[in-house]
Amino acid sequence: MKTNFVPHYLQLLSIVTSLIVTACNPSKEKAFEAQDSTSLTAISGFADPALEIPDSLHRSTISVARHYTGALNDKYMLGMNIIFENDRTYGSYRYATQKEFISIRGSFGSDNKFKLEESTYTEKDGAQVTGYFEGERIGNDLKGTWFNKDRTKSFPFTLTEDAKPYKGWTFADTAKKDEDFYVMSNIYIWNTQGQLHQTLGDFQCTSIIENTIEIEDLNFDGHMDIRVLEASGSVNAPYIYWLYDPQQNVFVRNEELAGITSPEVDVMGKGIISRWRSGAALYGTDHYTYSNG
Repeated sequence: MKTNFVPHYLQLLSIVTSLIVTACNPSKEKAFEAQDSTSLTAISGFADPALEIPDSLHRSTISVARHYTGALNDKYMLGMNIIFENDRTYGSYRYATQKEFISIRGSFGSDNKFKLEESTYTEKDGAQVTGYFEGERIGNDLKGTWFNKDRTKSFPFTLTEDAKPYKGWTFADTAKKDEDFYVMSNIYIWNTQGQLHQTLGDFQCTSIIENTIEIEDLNFDGHMDIRVLEASGSVNAPYIYWLYDPQQNVFVRNEELAGITSPEVDVMGKGIISRWRSGAALYGTDHYTYSNG
């Protein structure tokens, strides 16, 4: 496959495929959610509430994922993905020496102080709290202390956001409910001057819940990209992607990523993970990474 949209990246390569064949049902990771005392705008820098959106359009529901890397006790390297969606803050992280992800949920206060609860999940025991990250957001850094479950052990940590300055986009769309589904076919993007900067079209997304525009750096170049769920209710969830091209200052649709279903970003490994299923007994995990060009 050939990639033309960003010169410093070539094709997305699948480097690891884990195939598991079993008659048992696979374990499922529990999705954690928590109330957040700080608005999405204050934390993410997106969605200017003062910008007037035409009455014919819908002010987009967005989620913003922010990537952090750093170390616990200046020793244990980790990558963390924190997602801000309306009044929820959740995500996951993993250590450089481990393959498994640990779920997190919590809140950021208006004073930028935060508390994140970490948990693991198994079919046998369900969700089990394993520790806490507590601290303060200072500039691009998260600094504080990690505690184990019973607070008998603690380590300092510093995590730094892997991102370039945000453009401050504001989004609107044409999402409307059509019988049992919400349907979206256009996305409109305004800049910080209140000018319509770009329109994304030639697609259609259907969802049983209100469509969400997911904002995240998907190719690890420091710039925020866009993806939307193409169709909800599918085990192998398909997405539509647009990667930000800093040279043209526009979002460019990407077809290579569109072949990856149910994507999860691996901040530590700078890759994308796809957990897929084919029938009740056949499922697996594909790991993708970018090759430099």
